Amino acid sequence: MTQEKITMPKVLPSLSGEELSRYWEIGRAIKDIKSLISCPTTIYKKLYDTTLFNIAEFCQAMPYSEKDFHWDYGFLIRQLKLTTTALKLRRGILLPKSTGAESIAAEEAQWTYAIFSATLVNNFYHLEQNRIVYQYQPQGNLIDMWSPMMGSLYKRAFYYSMRFVPSNPTTKRDIFMAALSQHIFPTFAVKWLSINNYLFNQWWDTVLHQSAANNDVQAVIQLAGNKIGIV
Repeated sequence: MTQEKITMPKVLPSLSGEELSRYWEIGRAIKDIKSLISCPTTIYKKLYDTTLFNIAEFCQAMPYSEKDFHWDYGFLIRQLKLTTTALKLRRGILLPKSTGAESIAAEEAQWTYAIFSATLVNNFYHLEQNRIVYQYQPQGNLIDMWSPMMGSLYKRAFYYSMRFVPSNPTTKRDIFMAALSQHIFPTFAVKWLSINNYLFNQWWDTVLHQSAANNDVQAVIQLAGNKIGIV
């Protein structure tokens, strides 16, 4: 599919995560996610809203690829749809496996956030591999090509445009995802997960897209992808 068939305008404003969440389909998906998570509002905002808004500022209104979710906001909608499905499946899976009810209850919040956040960045390396993104000043002057390694695409009153190119990764997936993680996941959230060494190792392998045997986080994401036809 050629760039001309994609409906997004040539140049778009760079928006904050909160602004992007007001787009009706994104807002609906975020509302669905919130309904699947049981935690106090202040914690939800600090953990989940922060992560969601951070990732939205990378995706902006870009399509996912030339053939999958190839419409305005397609990248972000893909991530949210997969995450919603993973959280629904997580409700029916007791984690960690082969442990008692006490451990399952004590670790429930950590496992839920781990699955949520790892699913949200599933295949996120496409941001670097299959597109070129340009940034523009408010006056319309071209600044330079944007790299996700520099941080999110959001900058108040700035603009961007993008075009797809043949996949040409310049950075290994694990290095790329490790660099992006510091811009997406709140520092305190990573420290919180690291307290649970068993879970953290599974979560981090999944974030870095490193296959590992008996990884329950990866298994849930795979089930979610199979359920809704996302590879």
